[in-house]
Amino acid sequence: MRPAYNILYMSPKINSGITLVVPIILVALSFIGLATLFILAGQLKNVEEETSFHNRTARETEDKMREVEFVWVKVSPLVMTVEPNEKITIEKHIGKYLDEKKKSYTLMGKGLTLENIAYEALDKLFTSDYKLARVSYEKKTSEKQEVTLRLFQREIEEKYNSYITELKQQKEEALLKKSKENEKYLLLKEQLNTEKRKQEEKLPVLQEKYKKEITALENIISITRYSLEELASKEAYSRDVIESYGKIFNPDIKNRFAFITLGSKDSVRVGLKFMAYRQQQGFVRNWKGQVEVKRVYDAYSLVSITKIENKDDPITDGDFITNIFYHPLHPRRVVLVGKFKRGSFRYDKDEIEQRLTDIGVIVEKNPQGSYDVSLRTDFALIGDDPEDFVRDKENLDWTRKLNIPRIEDEEARKSLEYYLGD
Repeated sequence: MRPAYNILYMSPKINSGITLVVPIILVALSFIGLATLFILAGQLKNVEEETSFHNRTARETEDKMREVEFVWVKVSPLVMTVEPNEKITIEKHIGKYLDEKKKSYTLMGKGLTLENIAYEALDKLFTSDYKLARVSYEKKTSEKQEVTLRLFQREIEEKYNSYITELKQQKEEALLKKSKENEKYLLLKEQLNTEKRKQEEKLPVLQEKYKKEITALENIISITRYSLEELASKEAYSRDVIESYGKIFNPDIKNRFAFITLGSKDSVRVGLKFMAYRQQQGFVRNWKGQVEVKRVYDAYSLVSITKIENKDDPITDGDFITNIFYHPLHPRRVVLVGKFKRGSFRYDKDEIEQRLTDIGVIVEKNPQGSYDVSLRTDFALIGDDPEDFVRDKENLDWTRKLNIPRIEDEEARKSLEYYLGD
């Protein structure tokens, strides 16, 4: 028997054949190994998946069992007749319950299974939980409402108490005010009674005084009536207002000065003008000229002769003097009626009023500034168109009704020129 190592030293053909077979075998073994590994990997994966599935199923089953056990323990008092705090036993409670359910489920065509029982219990549990939650919610809501109502009630009570306190305070203030008013009333009543007694005591004196005043008024009325009758008896001509209160004495025609018998005691003032005249038979006046006061003494005045009507009939001693706007005892009262314009008259109405005021004449006006005729009017100075204005027409009518003397037309122009001229 040849040694084994001699095989390697066989013929070249054998050696080359062996050399080719060995790699093929190695490749084949590699493929077989890879296939085996692939198969084993697939089987291992399937095993792992199956194991995972069984583990998951086991866990779900355990979870369901725990849920069922929990539900069973929780809902058992709901699905069975169990007294509170009574211990649940298989023989007494669950067995009896299962028998009753078995009958009802048989009648309904259902089978008695743990799943059906669990579903029924869960349904009752959820319903009971919902009712319990609803009751709890309503209880909490009621508690909140109760708290709110209590707070509202407390607030109402506080406001009520505050309002009552305020009303009591107002009542006290009203009573105090009433008391003070009563005191004032009683005091005023006493004062009025006292005043009444005083007036009653004065009544006889007042009645006597009233009788005297009535008598005085009757006297005034009588005097006024007499004055009206006397005024009505006057004739409204210019000569009614031409009165003489003084005379000329010691005239010096050459030096054109003279003296008059009127002085400061007769209310004569510097600048006053007088017309000199001689009284003739039949109340006819012979006008001689004009004089103007230059210096005033107590009982006489110095005058200058400003105008001579007729050189052949000069002013002489004893001639009378007059000025219709002058009176020695009281100022004249004059009313201007109608229009007074330059051209037709020497002065306008405002200038006439000012010149009259300067020599002490009272130009009668009402508070509104209009000229007014009254019972005290001495005469009216009539201008142009006295009936064009309502007030002038009324004044003219009153002068006629009361027979107040009037200076009008040419007489008015001459009077203004003679007695007010420069």
